[in-house]
Amino acid sequence: MAYGVGGFFRPYLSGSVISFLRITELNHIIRHTTSKIQVRREALIKAIKTLNKLNTYQDNLTKQIQLIKMTKQALMYKVLK
Repeated sequence: MAYGVGGFFRPYLSGSVISFLRITELNHIIRHTTSKIQVRREALIKAIKTLNKLNTYQDNLTKQIQLIKMTKQALMYKVLK
């Protein structure tokens, strides 16, 4: 279940079966976050760049894990053939 980066939206979600965010809560979050962004703009830009790099690393690791799985399957196929 996705709650945003770091579970940011988790405290604001309602519903026991299907999680949802109320419009009033969303408006509050947007207003509050906008004021924070204006004060700490450089920190936000730096954090976004770091998150993008981490996503790239994660994608690379995912590809490497998939290649390892394929290599293991090919090895076992070759041995058991």
